[in-house]
Amino acid sequence: TEGSVVLVYFSGHGHSEGGDNFVVPTRMGCVATKQDWLDEAIATAYILTMMAQSKAKAKLLIIDACRSRGRHDTLANTSVKSAFDGAKMSWAAVNQSDAGVNMYSIFSSAEATVSYAGGSNDLSVMTRRLVPLITQEPGLELSSLVKCLSAQVLAAHGSSNQGRMLVNSTPQAWMIDFYFMPPSVGRSTRRAGCGVSEGVQDG
Repeated sequence: TEGSVVLVYFSGHGHSEGGDNFVVPTRMGCVATKQDWLDEAIATAYILTMMAQSKAKAKLLIIDACRSRGRHDTLANTSVKSAFDGAKMSWAAVNQSDAGVNMYSIFSSAEATVSYAGGSNDLSVMTRRLVPLITQEPGLELSSLVKCLSAQVLAAHGSSNQGRMLVNSTPQAWMIDFYFMPPSVGRSTRRAGCGVSEGVQDG
């Protein structure tokens, strides 16, 4: 409804195929082609389209999953998003209407790269840093939170020669201030002070 917030968080397996990003459901069938991915997995463009149709004031999508490509993938595919052209609102329509306003997407990995998990009993590299920023940092506006998250994940895993893990975020027509924990009464909003410790890495 208008004035509300829609937040979708997914942590698991993901993939990029033919220019589209997908999250992998449980019990997914075998895939070998772009069409298989469209049939068996869930495209993030579809998720965002459904979020836009909610008419919420703010739409937040957080994906903690790989966006790596298979060997058979073609880098440029002219049929990108075509699967949703027949929907009530296509992804292209979302991106040209008020429904696409105030939409923020955050991915744990850059396009065509992997996202790293933690240990068997631990949170993933990104989620391990995201949770404290959400729960322990009142007054940290979303844009500042993402800057902090990006810096912490960058410092936590890999190197330029050994595979950096780069948080990828896309604010689309983002025109509001959003807080997971609003500032305390009488206190001003906080700027990102990320507290990055160099040389302490996961994975």
